[in-house]
Amino acid sequence: MFDHANDLLQYNDSILLIASGGINMLNLNTGLITLVTSRDGLPANTAMCFQKDTRGVLWVGMMHGLCRVNLEKKIFTRYDRRDGLFFDNFFQAGAYRMNDGRLVFLTDHDFLHSTPNASNRWPSRRAR
Repeated sequence: MFDHANDLLQYNDSILLIASGGINMLNLNTGLITLVTSRDGLPANTAMCFQKDTRGVLWVGMMHGLCRVNLEKKIFTRYDRRDGLFFDNFFQAGAYRMNDGRLVFLTDHDFLHSTPNASNRWPSRRAR
């Protein structure tokens, strides 16, 4: 773990996620930390913020991309400018889930908001 944390998220009743370079998974029952990095398939070690959608899918805002993550299966899907994200540099602790289920991610120039669709893809749309 780096000497700072960019974001924290209670993932479930026993796991706290810490964005600090990669994704640090703190087991609250044992105190053990498991680090998920680019060696495990994470697109880069630049996790800035994260949030879970209403189906429990984890979304990670990174420097240069948004990533859908399945931590159990170690499956990572990256979305960036090539996928229609106009600005893909995400802010520290800049991810929120609204009461209606929409996810909001802050970038260095604007913000993205959407409800990931049934196929767990982030729709390509820009906030205005």
